[in-house]
Formats: sequence, C-alpha cells, structure tokens
Amino acid sequence: MIIGITINLTSSSIWSNGINQNAIYLANVLATAGHSVILIFSDSNSKNKKSVNTLKKIIKSSDNVTSMDIVESFNVRFDVLIQLGISIEKTWMKAYKRHNSNIKTINYECGNHFLIDSEKILYNHLGGDKPPKREAVIIKPDQIWVIPQMENTNLHYYQHRRDCNKATVIPFVWDSMALEENAKSNNFKTYTKRDINNVAVMEPNISIMKNCIYPIVILEKFVKYEKGELKKIMLIGADRIKNNYTFKKLIKDTTLFKKGLLSAEARFQTHMVLDKHVDMVLSWQIENPLNYLYFDVCWLGWPLVHNASLCKDLGYYYEGFDADGAVDAIKNVIANHNNDEDYMNRMRKIISRYTIENKKMLDNYNRLLDDLVNDRFKRWSYDWKTNTIS
Repeated sequence: MIIGITINLTSSSIWSNGINQNAIYLANVLATAGHSVILIFSDSNSKNKKSVNTLKKIIKSSDNVTSMDIVESFNVRFDVLIQLGISIEKTWMKAYKRHNSNIKTINYECGNHFLIDSEKILYNHLGGDKPPKREAVIIKPDQIWVIPQMENTNLHYYQHRRDCNKATVIPFVWDSMALEENAKSNNFKTYTKRDINNVAVMEPNISIMKNCIYPIVILEKFVKYEKGELKKIMLIGADRIKNNYTFKKLIKDTTLFKKGLLSAEARFQTHMVLDKHVDMVLSWQIENPLNYLYFDVCWLGWPLVHNASLCKDLGYYYEGFDADGAVDAIKNVIANHNNDEDYMNRMRKIISRYTIENKKMLDNYNRLLDDLVNDRFKRWSYDWKTNTIS
C-alpha cells in the first residue's frame, strides 16, 4: 500500500513534539511491514526548513519512507491517509480522491483530548475561551486508532469528537533513531557508574496529566523523613510555574527548598539533561502510562523511577500515588543501580517490543490496514507485556 502520514514541522526542532516522533516511528514500522510511506508536512517554503531538513536526514536511511509537502502530495495515489500531525481538510480530500475514490482515512490519536479539553473548558487553559484564528473543515475518518495509554480515558471521547464509532486501540511504536542522531551530533554518552544524588523531574507542567507537584511530595518524604541525601533536584519545564503563588506556597516550607535543592528550569532535550546534569529521573503521571521519556531514559541506562502501569517492567516502578513505594524505589536505585551490570541491556530488550524488532506488532499493523481497506472493523484488546493486540 501507499500510505501518507501527516506531520507538523512548524516548531524549531522536529523532536520537540512527541506527535512528530510518533509519525516518524510509525512510518518506519509501516515501511518495515512492507508498505511505501510518505510523511506529509506543511509548505516547505514556510519557517520550518530546519525541521524539514532534519526529517529528510533522518528518513534517508529508511527504506520505503519519503517526505513531501501537502501540495506535492496531491499528485500521489494514496491507499491510506493517516492524520497524525496535521488534520486533513475536506478541500484536500477532494484532491486525493481524484486519484483514488476509495482512499481510506485514519485518525491516529495520541493526545489526551478529554483532559486537555476539560482544562480548556473549566479553566480557560491554553486559551480555551478563544476561537482559533482559522477553523478548517476537517474530514470524518473511516477509523480511529488509539495509542494504548489513551484508551481508558479517550477512546469514547475520540468517537464523539470525530463523529466516528470505529475506534480501537493499536500497538505503541518507538525507535532509537532520535537518540542516536542526537547523541552523534552532540557526543552524548550512555550511563556510567557514579554517585546517584542529582535528580531530574522532566514533566512538562502544562496539564494535570504530567507535572512536578507529586514528585515534590515524594522527594520531600525521601529527604525529610528518610534522611535521604541529594545534591540537586532539577524541575525541568517548571520555569513557567515558578512564580505561581500556590506553587510557591507548596514548596516554601519544604526541606527541599530550605536546603536549596530545587531549581526550576526551562524545557531541555532529554539526553542533554541526562548527560550533563543528573543521575536519576523521577517521573509521575495520571492517565498517561506510556511515554517516550521512559524509553529514552532507560534505553540510555539511566535509572527511571515511575508509576506508568503499562510498562511496569521498565526501570523502577511504583504504584499510582504511592509515595512510600516511590521512596523505596529511590532508595533501591541509590543502593543497587550501579551494581546492576545488565540494566541497560535488559531495558533495551524490553523496549524492543515497541520497535520494528517486534514481528507480531508488524503483523498487527498489517491486519489493521487490511481490515481498513476492506471495510472491516474490530475493536481489539491490548496486551502491555507484548505491546500487541488480539
């Protein structure tokens, strides 16, 4: 099949958006599964030339993956279009259907729109009370594919938003290509043994889903009540909230603050933070229990303490809001991580289930595509231990 996947290259870095990564990794999976894949981006004459050039460099070594802008793509006879980075407008669809009236479309959903929209509606978050500058008429997809961490909260919400009842969970995809390209460009290394006393919390702090608030509770418990020794706690992405009154009130009486351990930082690229600054990553989320951050950290050999239930075998897991369990995991990291000689290899073997190495996952995607083009649909069940559907 010839498959188009939309990607949004308007930001300065192609890797600054997890959805872009998902588009590239998915393209690689589908190409490995035997299809020709074209990544479709916005007009190459716009401000995104750096990202376009990076994209072309990344996919140069990928067989059967190419890229082109939207206008060019109107000349291609696609079998399937996957809306991922950019939504497909109805006017565009007329151009695509000139070549194939039976073209099928998929909404590949990655974002937690239920929580994001709730925050926009209830708190005017992210300008939720203001209309967009331009509101295009978007197509109704033939099917909706949902990444596993969004199934619980969003599958039915996606159905409602897209007016499409055919929604199913699909396997999650990842690739080491971003890490490898960035490490080569910047001479970044994998983890080496060291004293473990510098911690990063790398949540974006733009939603209830992923933020530094509960990690502060965990780290305060570790330092104040367990007498744990830390030198530095970097709250990556917390510079946007550091002057918030309630946030300042939360931290001002903590032992962490009084000892000068906390710093509120801008958002930085993961491998740079690991390579230059920290020995361990502490993560927390709610209803987002798979994340590229976890794979990046563990692939490179750093200890990750997290509560992501769809990858319990990665790093050092604690349950939900169990701060005591998180503290125990931190103590385990400090006491034992440097002695775990096989940690990085073991993590990479686990993470391979999300990559092109997982042949059953490739078969899953071929079955999904075959059902799509033949007007069949099934809602599948997800197995997190194998990253496959059945």
